[in-house]
Amino acid sequence: MKTIVLALSAIALTGLTLFALSKSSDSDMRKKFMDFKTQYNKSYGSKNELEYRFSVFQSNMDLISTSNADNSKRYSLAMNQFTDMTFDEFKNQYLMEPKENEHHKTLSAGLTASGNVDWRTVTGAVGAVKNQGQCGSCWAFSTVASLETSYFLKNNSFVSFSEQELVDCATSYGNHGCNGGLMPFAYEYIIDNQITTEDAYPYRGTEGSCQAASKRPRYSLDSFAQINPINVNGLMAALDQTVVSVAIEVQNDFMFYNGGVYHNSYGCGSQLNHGVAAVGYNTESADPYFIVRNSWGPSWGLGGYVRMAVSSGSGTCGIANATDTYPIFE
Repeated sequence: MKTIVLALSAIALTGLTLFALSKSSDSDMRKKFMDFKTQYNKSYGSKNELEYRFSVFQSNMDLISTSNADNSKRYSLAMNQFTDMTFDEFKNQYLMEPKENEHHKTLSAGLTASGNVDWRTVTGAVGAVKNQGQCGSCWAFSTVASLETSYFLKNNSFVSFSEQELVDCATSYGNHGCNGGLMPFAYEYIIDNQITTEDAYPYRGTEGSCQAASKRPRYSLDSFAQINPINVNGLMAALDQTVVSVAIEVQNDFMFYNGGVYHNSYGCGSQLNHGVAAVGYNTESADPYFIVRNSWGPSWGLGGYVRMAVSSGSGTCGIANATDTYPIFE
């Protein structure tokens, strides 16, 4: 009888210990959540919303922790300004409608280029990382990033061009303002209509009526080109000339990228939903990567950048695809 009582006592103590650990873990997570709210100046309209956002935050922190514990992954994740958002919410606010990557399953070309290119090392060639805000205008930021570098390389003068003009004015070319667009369509608009500067037509992060007719100065573009061949080698060849507008498929862990070389851990690449700008590559690294500029502000990733594994064919998350284009100033 004494043995049974002791055993029951041990079970009870174990239960209390587990309960205490659970409470402690919940308390630690809530403290992290409150620190997160303060750091990113978050506020919620009701107690129910607060509790919902906490549950989303907790789920995302679990994803971050699980991913970082996986030794097969060559990149790390971390809490950032998006940690209280579900991926569906994130897609609706920051990404475009998916576009089929027709080349994802057919390309087989491997890595043949060697060396490294980083246009950020050329003084004045690459501007500061920008922030698209809660508007699916990534395509406009991708377009402008390549336009700015290409203009600099032609004229030895850096001009910050207007993403807002593209958001407001390029809809008749197949783009949809804050609901997505394609970089080739944006280049077609600029060729036909020219484009003004960021100072003349500042970014608002919402779609409005086109004001381009009254904005000066205006800058012309002669033409644009598609990467050739349409694979990672074609993208590297284009990067030898300038910054390139590229499309990728973003999945949920990409939201929290914090460092390392991001690779194709979820088989992404067939549904392109985000426009970014490739500013270089490094094949001399033990883990070759493209250097990619995002438009979610400098606090995301590596100062606003991500290193994406080169891989082969269409590359990591379809980065080498038929949408990849760059402007040409003759």
